[in-house]
Amino acid sequence: MRVKGRLVRKRLNRGSKSEHWGFVLETPDGAQMAVEKRDDNPFEQRSLEPLKDRRVEALGEMYRGRLLVDAIHRID
Repeated sequence: MRVKGRLVRKRLNRGSKSEHWGFVLETPDGAQMAVEKRDDNPFEQRSLEPLKDRRVEALGEMYRGRLLVDAIHRID
């Protein structure tokens, strides 16, 4: 699956034991999907930090309501 949009940092799973700040891809049509870089700590996601607030293209697959990203790059 290939998705384009703006990568933003938001609080995820509010009110649960797994509440944390994570990354969300906001697509041009208004959809939002949580993003995790495969093989990265889901509670830190340090490899995505340089792409925060940028337009990106991500390649990955949906798994349990999240986009597990294999490759992601800036497009703006």
